[in-house]
Amino acid sequence: MGINTQKARNNSKSSVLFIIKDIRILHNFLVPFFDKLRLDFLSKKAQDFEDFKLICRAVYYGTHKEEQVRSLILKLSRSMNNFRLSNYSSKIPAEFLTKDERDSIMNTSPLIEHLGDGRLRDIDSKRIIYQHESSVYKILKPSGEVLTVQTLSESAKIVGVNVKTLSKHLDVDSADNPEFTALVKDQKIKRIRVYYK
Repeated sequence: MGINTQKARNNSKSSVLFIIKDIRILHNFLVPFFDKLRLDFLSKKAQDFEDFKLICRAVYYGTHKEEQVRSLILKLSRSMNNFRLSNYSSKIPAEFLTKDERDSIMNTSPLIEHLGDGRLRDIDSKRIIYQHESSVYKILKPSGEVLTVQTLSESAKIVGVNVKTLSKHLDVDSADNPEFTALVKDQKIKRIRVYYK
């Protein structure tokens, strides 16, 4: 997440942009928040929000990687925002999705699953997909001190083992049991997912 300011240009006023790049924050927090305010969308923005939700869902579950879904999302994006306004005057006409096309995006089976420890797993191959900052690591030292660190490599350094060794310890049961804690060199390490409810 980040905040960006833009200076005023021509007759416009300066503006502040709140940028969210993490699909988990969009899907798990922002969309549900605006969903509760849905009655307040009385303009064409309500349609844009429904389109945005559909795109977020596709990216969250990885279905945007399928060619058919990707092309439908591109088509959908060319009908959002300014393209939907009555004063839209571009030479490129806006193309709107049919109900069947929208249903096709919505009903495509997920390609990835979000594991209880924050990692992503490809449903077909069962391989873990790397996603930056999907987890933090909680380390309980023998002294009782508790540390929370952001990366596996930082955790391995603190515990005093190789990254691959620590990964093997954590991967044993943590995919199916989010409460799993590994015991390595008398230290307890737990992978905790972030940006989920």
